Amino acid sequence: MSQFPPRQPDPASERGLPPRPEPPGSTPHSTKRRRVSSSSSQRRVRTVRRQARPAAVIGSIFGLIVVAAIGGGAIFWLAKPSLSPPVLPPDPSGAEKPPISVKPNEAEPLLKKGQELLVLITRLQSEKTDQWDRIRATAREAVEVFGKAAAAQPDSDKAYHGRARAKLILADHAGAIDDISRAIDLSPTTGFHHLRRGQIRVEQFMVRHRQARLSKEPVPGPDERRPIAEDFRKAERHAGQDLDTQYCRAAAFMLEGEFARASDIADREIARDGFDEWYRLRGIIAELAGNEAGATIDFDRCLQRKPQQMELYLARALARRAARDFDGAERDATTVLRLAPDSTAVQLLRAEARAARREYRGALEDCRAVLDRAPKLFRARLVQARCWLATREILVKDGQETKYFENASAALKAVLEAEPQNVEALLLQSEIHSWKGETELAAAFIDRALKADPAGAEAHAALCDLYVAAGDLDRALQAAEKAVRLAPRHAGVLAARGDARRLKGDHEKALGDYRDARIYNALETRAHAGFVRTLLASGDARGASEAVVHAMRADPRNPQYFLLRAEILLRGTELGQAFNDVETALSLDPNNPEAYIMRALLWIKRDKPALMLEDLKKAEQLRPAERKRIQKIIEENKPKPVDPSKKEPPQKVEDAAPAPRKLLNPWARVKPGTWYRLRRVGMPPTPSYLDIGVKEAGETFFVQMLHEQGSSERIQRFDFSQDDVTGEETLRIGGKDYRCAVVADAPNGSRSWIAQDGPLAGRLRLKNEGPKFSVVVTAVGTDRFMFKGAPLDVVTIVAEAGIDQGIAVQRMWVAPELPLDSVKSELQAGADRVVVELVDGGDDWSTRPPFPK
Repeated sequence: MSQFPPRQPDPASERGLPPRPEPPGSTPHSTKRRRVSSSSSQRRVRTVRRQARPAAVIGSIFGLIVVAAIGGGAIFWLAKPSLSPPVLPPDPSGAEKPPISVKPNEAEPLLKKGQELLVLITRLQSEKTDQWDRIRATAREAVEVFGKAAAAQPDSDKAYHGRARAKLILADHAGAIDDISRAIDLSPTTGFHHLRRGQIRVEQFMVRHRQARLSKEPVPGPDERRPIAEDFRKAERHAGQDLDTQYCRAAAFMLEGEFARASDIADREIARDGFDEWYRLRGIIAELAGNEAGATIDFDRCLQRKPQQMELYLARALARRAARDFDGAERDATTVLRLAPDSTAVQLLRAEARAARREYRGALEDCRAVLDRAPKLFRARLVQARCWLATREILVKDGQETKYFENASAALKAVLEAEPQNVEALLLQSEIHSWKGETELAAAFIDRALKADPAGAEAHAALCDLYVAAGDLDRALQAAEKAVRLAPRHAGVLAARGDARRLKGDHEKALGDYRDARIYNALETRAHAGFVRTLLASGDARGASEAVVHAMRADPRNPQYFLLRAEILLRGTELGQAFNDVETALSLDPNNPEAYIMRALLWIKRDKPALMLEDLKKAEQLRPAERKRIQKIIEENKPKPVDPSKKEPPQKVEDAAPAPRKLLNPWARVKPGTWYRLRRVGMPPTPSYLDIGVKEAGETFFVQMLHEQGSSERIQRFDFSQDDVTGEETLRIGGKDYRCAVVADAPNGSRSWIAQDGPLAGRLRLKNEGPKFSVVVTAVGTDRFMFKGAPLDVVTIVAEAGIDQGIAVQRMWVAPELPLDSVKSELQAGADRVVVELVDGGDDWSTRPPFPK
């Protein structure tokens, strides 16, 4: 092996930093650790190291931060058309080629160029715009360059080391291990080579681990991890001057299953240096230990700094799914699918996340795409069945209408023909028969599920529900007790026992079950609903209202919580707000039978039997098992027969109160995906940008996508059905009268006066009053606004806003043809002035240009 000049001491090793990059022309750790013979020499070395600390930090970035890129292609190993082990597409750079003819004196320039390419990859990974294609192309070029260097100088361990790093970015794990093993053969006492091989083998192991989690199969056990730890132990034994021994020790503990000791080391190093690679390692430790919340936080930190670390999107999606953060899991799965659109497993992950978020149409689309590529993937059919049962839609297939029961049953039949002991499919089929009121068939499928898995807690919980429906509360409680013994931390099982106890009148124990269920799963709808109903049964209406608000904060798009609040309001006199809550529930779930029953009860309160019957018939169609309950409601509210012999005095018939009118939704007819970019200048003076897009819109609601510069994307919903028109009033502004509808917003206690005439009818707020503010329009005019080179006719508004600090003057330019509140606004409060202006827009959210720098 060729000789290289000795290294200078690196202060990074004293601070536990990852190793610094090797300078061109040297081999990693070709010299052994120096020993300092005297205490004075040690003090001088420490002084030099302290002075060189900033340079060490910069140097360390090239060393292990580049490791953040080494698994960059691993996602393509996972993202495949089936759940079997994937086969990578042939890489042109890795194909067999004729021997490369390179002169030995050309090796050094080639090594230098290869190192520059790896540095470029690190820089590309930190950019906010998509750079995956360029990263892969650069990695292929680096493989070729290092290959030429190895041909020119076959004993150069650095050439093989560099090519191993580049190959790993392309997900060529086997090739990367071959190259780094060759480097170890050339320089067996170089700890840096052992460290790199350990990292490569960890990435390879995590690919298998995540693949198993993605397909919900058993994950690789500790016996597969322990042999990898030997590489990190060797790296620690052969540590050079700039090798981070703490990192090696933490990684070895992690692989040996001592997660607490590994995490302690990572915590100390993060508190001292905050180095990005430590967050990555701590995230993997948390992932292997089953700490999904911790893994999500650490992977999120890595991706904020290096958004092009492709494999971490899948890792974070799996962690978020396990932590029941389905919004985040869907976003990460969508990012992965942009890179690998044919990935069946990842698309199924997104389908499950969408179904959990009640986006059933999107989930069904994903399932259809999965089954087109993998018809025997039965998990997709189970998701389909759940979606059809949840949406209760009448779908059209091959020109014929097919009810949701038939669609779900067909999907489950395909599963049970191939896997007759599939417990989930058996319980879903039981649920279908239960919804249809076919109790005996439902019991038969539950019995089959219990025979297939006698220790299955879900089957015993389903048996409890069946007994509850039949009115046999004693046997229901026995089944629930057995389910809880089998799964004491299962939120659904605990909620089932809570229901049985509540119906038996044991409210205190029922509340305990519901509390425990909410601890284990904050999104368990059944636990929240049972908790509220138990408080109502106990006479604590105020506590029930507070519990509903708490549930809404955890899951604001859950229609069940609006129905619960309507149920509370129905006991009082606030029928208007109860109607609003029922309408909101129907906008979220148009085929919810409970919503139609609740609205029927409200029609009874308003003495409208025809509308009551219409809603009850709809509820019976959606859930035939409710037939007895519905018939009972009808019988109790039939008009009493009139005795013709008795003449009642004529009564004055009052006109029925008009149904509450709702605000117009200006976004209702905007194409989904449409986006607008607003620029804000003021405080601070540096311009900032905000993108607003349409995810979904209906007549009474609008789901928007928001992306503010410097932060991540988020979703926000606006519900226009929350506002009731309570009357009319005329306002005089600038010598002109404006007929206005007076609108009350119950949640925040404000009132608005909205113009009913003119181009902005239903949108122009001329006056707004709230508990802590007031806004009054003082002038209305017309003007023109230039947007993307075209003029827009706009309405100009001048308003005075009374706030705690005094009076602010606001000027707004509103375009009737655009749904935005304003295309430009200026707010002047004292010496402070803020301007927000529309600067860009389009019809495809995914193709937006990056924010200006």
